[in-house]
Amino acid sequence: MFTNTLFSKQMKFAKFHEIEIIDILNKECLMHIIKIEPSNLYQDLKESTDLVIDVKGGKIATRIRRYSEKHYRDFTIRTGVYSKVDTEIDKLRKGWCDWYFYAWLDRQNNKISSYILVDLKEVRYIGFFDKSYWITKQWKEEHNKTPNNTFIPIPVKSLDNHNCIVKYRLDRYLAEKLNIYYI
Repeated sequence: MFTNTLFSKQMKFAKFHEIEIIDILNKECLMHIIKIEPSNLYQDLKESTDLVIDVKGGKIATRIRRYSEKHYRDFTIRTGVYSKVDTEIDKLRKGWCDWYFYAWLDRQNNKISSYILVDLKEVRYIGFFDKSYWITKQWKEEHNKTPNNTFIPIPVKSLDNHNCIVKYRLDRYLAEKLNIYYI
């Protein structure tokens, strides 16, 4: 019962921000998923083609973090749950989803103030989802308030250093933490 109630609250919270996420993806991120280029000479002369659209496509996972006075600014992935079903990291390790839209809310928890769009193919390639990689980086799984729920906090700076972030909008705090120009 506890987990169903918590799950329902989390789903309601996510659905509340879904329109805003779609709007941001449409206005700010599509150029990283869809590329339009001029055709080559053969395509122009023989195929009546002037522009070629390359759609990288794929599926997008999303996560929104509520505002916290502690300014948590990491990329957390659930690694264990009370119900023992496949966790988020299990699904991502299997190759589900190609992109991850990860966002943080403003102080009022009303609007997205920062986000990163992460290329999960790069994340998998680097090995961020592998426990052996966590050991080399001294990352530790952490527990939250829900029984048996664990997660791995992956520093956003590590994602940035390995070119896993393809687009971002940062508030002042996150920009300073990452030493990136404030937008």
